[in-house]
Amino acid sequence: MLILRTQAAATRARVVLKQASTAANAPKIHINRAKNLVRTTNICSRQMSLFVIPSSCSSSSSSSHSRSHTQVNHRFYSTAKPATETATKTDDGSSSDSTSTPSMSVSMERKSKKPQAVTYDLPEAVRLVKAFATARFDETVEVCMRLGVDPRKPNQMVRGLAELPHGLGRTVRIAVFAKGAKAEEAKSAGADIVGAEDLAEKIKGGEVEFDRVIATPDCMGIVGTVARILGPRGLMPNPKMGTITMDIEQGIQASKQGQVSFKCDRNGQLSAPVGKVSFSDEALISNISSFVKDVNSAKPSAATGQYFKNVTLTSTMGKGFRLDLKMPPFTKRKAEDSEAAAESD
Repeated sequence: MLILRTQAAATRARVVLKQASTAANAPKIHINRAKNLVRTTNICSRQMSLFVIPSSCSSSSSSSHSRSHTQVNHRFYSTAKPATETATKTDDGSSSDSTSTPSMSVSMERKSKKPQAVTYDLPEAVRLVKAFATARFDETVEVCMRLGVDPRKPNQMVRGLAELPHGLGRTVRIAVFAKGAKAEEAKSAGADIVGAEDLAEKIKGGEVEFDRVIATPDCMGIVGTVARILGPRGLMPNPKMGTITMDIEQGIQASKQGQVSFKCDRNGQLSAPVGKVSFSDEALISNISSFVKDVNSAKPSAATGQYFKNVTLTSTMGKGFRLDLKMPPFTKRKAEDSEAAAESD
């Protein structure tokens, strides 16, 4: 019915165009409007004929009439089943052929599922990352995670520190904001740069030659003057990261031994280095397991559902390999659980 109305409108538009064209004093704008009307109604009629399905095919005459005015879009709908001839017996025993009415079956086409990504257990992924690291320098091995949190909510931010048993394989340069006795303690503990106002002036002058900043609480006013420089570089001290503390010696030792900080971005993703390609497989596996454990311990209480969405292991110039979340260190093996239960008994 909708198509018949559209076709009637197209016919009326053609009549209007013919009258406007034959009129001696017809303005040109009226002729252009009539042409646009004809073009629009033709397009609408053509589009409607692609998506309308006959509501019923009860009789052969109505079905033939509907099929003549409608076309089924085969991308979205299934085609009609062909008519089948059946033989029926009459009272006198003779058989008569009759054609059954075609039935239209309309069903949405199912979408094909995406192929699942290949996952690897941790030892195999470490071997593959080292095999694909073909650069001429000692590449850094990184762990990239996508977490099931919403960092836009303050109670779902993930950040903290991870202790790597075998370190990062590089020297960490540390700057300490401290005064008096704490400054002397920082120098004896192995800090690379120690100062207060003088250190802030160096940073303002562009001398940012360190990888981590540790400060005592009484020097945070001085640190605030260079917050615009340290903040974008991720060097601003934070009590949650253990970089604002009175125990300067312990903070320096933890940073030197391979302490790495992590923080998820606004999309719930985080990445951090966990070693070098030159490390042994056992050292990389130990560092990665420790890092995953610390990230898991930093899970917000407000986060619900699956915490680890996907985890990928990669190198600086190499290929990434997705880890299997059903294997350690993300889950415990049954043997380890039984051993732990036996020890507790």
